[in-house]
Amino acid sequence: MNWNAIGAVGEVLGALGVIITLVYLAMQIRQNTRSMRNQTYGQALDRVTTLQGRLSESGELADILLRGVARSDSLTPEERIRFSWVFYEMFTGFEYVFHQAREGALTDGVWNRWADTLRWWVSYQGVRDWWHGHPSPFTPEFSHFVDECVAHPEVDAEASARFQQYLAHGRPAL
Repeated sequence: MNWNAIGAVGEVLGALGVIITLVYLAMQIRQNTRSMRNQTYGQALDRVTTLQGRLSESGELADILLRGVARSDSLTPEERIRFSWVFYEMFTGFEYVFHQAREGALTDGVWNRWADTLRWWVSYQGVRDWWHGHPSPFTPEFSHFVDECVAHPEVDAEASARFQQYLAHGRPAL
């Protein structure tokens, strides 16, 4: 075997090594992306469950929320402040998920679930009143998204009616 043949074999082996390395790196990047998405989703769920826990433990706060979503003018000024803080907390979570989805850290399916939940909340007059009355600590992109949801509500009216029936009577109309 001459030196040219040995050099050619070396080049082939070197190219093969580069290809194997690139495949390995691609697999690591994919695994890292999946892990990052799971972590981001977990952080979003932590925010929601914390708020849900507070609402489930405080009958007074749950009552404020229930009355406020229907008609924010039914609340006292103190209750409107508590109502506002609940919705700041909730919409801060929505904003977090909005931006994570835009950065590709969440799947479309996860984002669509959260977007539908946001749309459901803004279908209530009291939440729309809060949105129009809050000083804007949210990013312009997120604020625009919410404004579009408020202007063009896309809510499952049947599901909303079932939930209202459940709240009023303990079970949904079938």
